[in-house]
Amino acid sequence: MILVHLTDGKNEPFNLIGDFGILRLRRAFIHAAEGAGDLRNAALLVDVDLSDIATVRKLKELLPKRHEASIWIFACDAGNRAAEVQAGALGATKILPRPVNTEALLQHLGLLDAPAAEPPDDTHPAAASVVSGGAVLKGLFDSLLGNRPVVAQTVSDAAGDISSGMDEAGVNQWLDFVRHHHTGTYQHCMLVTGVATAFAKHLHLSHKDTTLIGSAALVHDVGKARIPVAILDKPGKLTPEEFMVMKMHPVYAYEFLSKSAGLNPEIIAAARHHHEYLNGTGYPDRLSAEKIRDVTRILTIADVFGALIETRSYKPPMPAKDAYAILENMTERGMLEGPLVEAFRGVAADIA
Repeated sequence: MILVHLTDGKNEPFNLIGDFGILRLRRAFIHAAEGAGDLRNAALLVDVDLSDIATVRKLKELLPKRHEASIWIFACDAGNRAAEVQAGALGATKILPRPVNTEALLQHLGLLDAPAAEPPDDTHPAAASVVSGGAVLKGLFDSLLGNRPVVAQTVSDAAGDISSGMDEAGVNQWLDFVRHHHTGTYQHCMLVTGVATAFAKHLHLSHKDTTLIGSAALVHDVGKARIPVAILDKPGKLTPEEFMVMKMHPVYAYEFLSKSAGLNPEIIAAARHHHEYLNGTGYPDRLSAEKIRDVTRILTIADVFGALIETRSYKPPMPAKDAYAILENMTERGMLEGPLVEAFRGVAADIA
């Protein structure tokens, strides 16, 4: 087997470890067409900057029509959804995180047996709804990057599944299952959806309104699909310039969701305004109290709390009582609605 490492030269050269007999590794540069050679009969490891338009155009020129048996492996920075979607559009059969792990590569090439996978705990009462919600989230992020509309009923169905799953598992088990099965922005969106749904139930809202709030929570951060991962997952305080970029995610969400038929306007408004505060210090529109809708006020509380209790690589989850104390402090500063934060006390008390 010939493995062609197709590169733009921006990343460290990839080196195979060990002798695998029938595998030959050849390196080719995409900006030297004659160096790429005939790619039709080779397995490909494509390790390039997929955010570079010129690079993507060159790839489209070089890559032959992929045969169904061909192996096209793309290396992408971990969590870079834009690159992953672009790789899929170019014909990737497998996406591996950069830097490429030798064993994972050889396993996909069929030259090394994969370790037995640990079967998912599909008997856990939270499993079905967490899987459902995660699949919808992935679809939302992919749809934004691919400029495809949202199917409103899919979002509503997932929010309903999450509500039922929480009834079965209890809020703590459900949130713990999310933490063990999702990371980064997906974990945040799922935690916020769980917290917002628990809050709606605590307020004794109707099933319809609970599903509405759950739907708003599920889609609220979809605009982050357009935020560079280096900013999105930065382990520390953002610079003023980075924060200006981050502050665009509600606008991106609004622009995307506004194009989708059937979505409740409350959901679209909540996606744009979940970082607005009653005292007018929020973003992107610096709205004040009278212009912020009730669904948005509920979602904002769940969003702040969810961010504080989530697990990240650079921070452990904050205890619920400490997270609630921050909500109280924000209320004293005029940012959140006092009666709602007081009502949320019971939700926070239920979360370990």
